[in-house]
Order: sequence, then structure tokens, then C-alpha cells
Amino acid sequence: MAKSIETIKQDLANLEESTVNVAVDLLQLYRKYLDLLKDSVQKQLILAGYQICTQTYPDTFLSLSVNQRQNLQKKLKEAGKKVADDLLLLLNPLTEKLQNPLTPDLTTQPQTLSFQRDILPDFPPGTSQENFNQELSLENLLNDDNINSISTVIPRNPEALVEWYQNIEKNIYYLLENISKKVNHILHESGMLPLKIPPQLLDMAIEAHEAQDTVSGPPNILNLLVEIQNPESSQEGNLTKITAIRLKLSEIEFADPLLSSQRNHIHNLLPRLNILRTQYQQKQQERSVVEAELAWRASWYEE
Repeated sequence: MAKSIETIKQDLANLEESTVNVAVDLLQLYRKYLDLLKDSVQKQLILAGYQICTQTYPDTFLSLSVNQRQNLQKKLKEAGKKVADDLLLLLNPLTEKLQNPLTPDLTTQPQTLSFQRDILPDFPPGTSQENFNQELSLENLLNDDNINSISTVIPRNPEALVEWYQNIEKNIYYLLENISKKVNHILHESGMLPLKIPPQLLDMAIEAHEAQDTVSGPPNILNLLVEIQNPESSQEGNLTKITAIRLKLSEIEFADPLLSSQRNHIHNLLPRLNILRTQYQQKQQERSVVEAELAWRASWYEE
């Protein structure tokens, strides 16, 4: 016998409650992961710059004045600080909704929202979902009128939570790609990279880091052979080796055991989310079938 519509709705409500629990766990895991990642990115960005300046092009670096070297190092530090701050912005779709509980489901792109750092506290071990609202209240993060809306702020649909997770991962990739391009422009402008290589070609090198002619090298360093055509000659161009910075998440994590461990914690949580999404989709289909059957009977009449 088919389930009643009330029973199915209750099943969906139970799955939504489980999704909220997973969302809270995932949020806390990502808070720690991104905090570790920002520190690791800053360190490995400087190490990659050190590699370029002292191992790849040492003579070029020595040809710079002391002021030029210091200016280059300052810009690299500033770039690392900027990407570290940007990484922390990736959680702000949810933090924005904590400030605006009536905002629709979690679908807004992260980079379009304003961010208030540390809007969510780190919960001590043993803190339960039931204490979530109370913890926020104790931190004076939300007013009393918003406290009761927390359960509607966190994604209750597993599909929305999956989308939130995917947006986080995509934006980490894009941030690392963009900062790699920016840092290579800094090196190029300072004279550390060959001036005959246009900045656009550096960008293409970053985007084509999986090309077959990529040469292996140190972590976060890209060695790529490219052909530079002389516009004044009809002959074939010369093969030129480009050595540039390319921050790669897998290499950053490999070099940082704590970061790698935190990534594993996130991966271990994903099967729960995938199961919830499958079950939720099945229940939604089951509800649609029952509602269609009821609608058929309601409109059917005998001749």
C-alpha cells in the first residue's frame, strides 16, 4: 500500500533535518580548512617566488637593485595576504544569510556578497545542533528576532547543500589560478621573467598547465615549452622554456599534513550528503506520484 502524503512529507522533513546537521558539520570543517589553507598558500607562494628568483633566474635577480628586490618581495607578500583574505570570503553566502534570514535558498555566487569575518563561532567538542541557536545568541551575532530563523537559513534541501559545496571547491580553484596569474605579472613587470614573453602568454601557460609538453619541476612551479613566433620572419618560431608560478591545490595540500588531514575530514563527510540527496530525490518523486494519483481521482468522473 502506498504511503500517505502526510507520511511522505514527514519523511522529507526528517531528511531536511539531517541535511541541516550535515551542513553545520561541513561549515565547521571548511572554516578550519580555509584557515589552514590561507596560511599554507601564503607560505608556498613565497617559496615559489624564492625558487624563481634564486634557482631559476638567479642572475636576473642579482641584476636588480636592492630597492627593486625589496619592492618585488613586498608585492609578493601583499599578493599572498590578498589571496588569504579572499579564501576566507568563500563562506560568506551562508554568513550573509545569517544576517538576512529571509534571503532565498543558497544559490548566490560567493564573490558577490559582503563578508563579516568570524560571524560563526567555532563550536567546542560536544556542541549539538540543538545548541546552535543558543551559541549564536551568546555571541551576540544575531538579534532575538533572527534566532528562530536559523533553521531556515542553513540549506535544508540536500541539493542546495551540494551546490554550496561545489561553489566552494570551484572558487578555491579559481582563486589559486587568478593569484598565480597575478604573481607572474608581478615577476614579469619586475624583469624576473623574460620580457619577450607577453603577459597574455603567461596567462595561457597557467590555463594550459595540464598540456602534454609540461615539464615536471618543483611544487607550484610551472615549466612549459612554448613556441614564440617572430612576426618579422616567416620561419618557424623558437621553442622557449617558460618557468612561472602555478599554485596547485593538490601540491599545496601534499606539503601541509594538517591541511591534508582536514581535507580528508571533508571528504569523509560527503558520502552522508550524497546519501541524503539520493533519498531526498526519491521521496520527492514518491510525493509527486502520490499527489498525481490524488489529483487523478479528484478529477475523474464516470460517464
